[in-house]
Amino acid sequence: MANLKVEIDDHLARLTLTRPPLNALSPDFIKDLNRAVMDLDKNPDCWALLIDSSAESFFSNGLDPEALIPMSKQARMETFLGFLMFARNLYAFSKPSLSAIAGHAMAGGAVIGVLTDFRFLAEGKYSYCFSEVRVGLTIPDVLLDIIQSITGPQHLRQIAMLSERYKPEECLRIGLADRVLPADRLREESEKYLRSLFELPLASIRSVKENLRLPTIQKFDAYLRERDQKFATFLEGNFVEGLSAVMERRRPKFQNP
Repeated sequence: MANLKVEIDDHLARLTLTRPPLNALSPDFIKDLNRAVMDLDKNPDCWALLIDSSAESFFSNGLDPEALIPMSKQARMETFLGFLMFARNLYAFSKPSLSAIAGHAMAGGAVIGVLTDFRFLAEGKYSYCFSEVRVGLTIPDVLLDIIQSITGPQHLRQIAMLSERYKPEECLRIGLADRVLPADRLREESEKYLRSLFELPLASIRSVKENLRLPTIQKFDAYLRERDQKFATFLEGNFVEGLSAVMERRRPKFQNP
């Protein structure tokens, strides 16, 4: 897979995003991610999953504007449904999972983080931001449920509706991060933590995880079946302007009623 590196060492799988500089999520990248997660979930040699990035300053900047802007509205909808299918499968991943985030995690990149069981962030001037509203998009209710399950309802307005940017220490304060570590120790400590779980009965961990996540997985499945048309209304107009502004590094000029 051109966008990913997947390796398993002594039952610990490491999935590394390798599409620098931004790890922008193109349709092919999303397909690669989904395939890798599904394969690792079925692989008996994989007992836990670590997701990280080879890019210097970005975990992932989210969906790829260069790929999305030329698309038709229908093609954009298919891309988002593909991302949500990947999101569903990562959230349903049956084994312990951890995102080791060194760099900015924006929009879809921030989503990847909350889909795993744990998030370890590197120290630094990085932002964790659900920036969908900043580019004229919306966030499906199933993803809002997941964010709220991590941070509680008291932070959801700032996180999702206002797209507030959080530094690593702020992420730790509101629950978006489980640990904040020096960058040079992030991978080592992330692997050490996941391996410490191997001392517990993994079948029991997997059973509890399945029970905790089943209602949200069912909601994912319903959302994907229904192909929410309310979401589709956000895939042109302000969204195209927002993506164009990101590419051109300028402030967007949104059209409001």
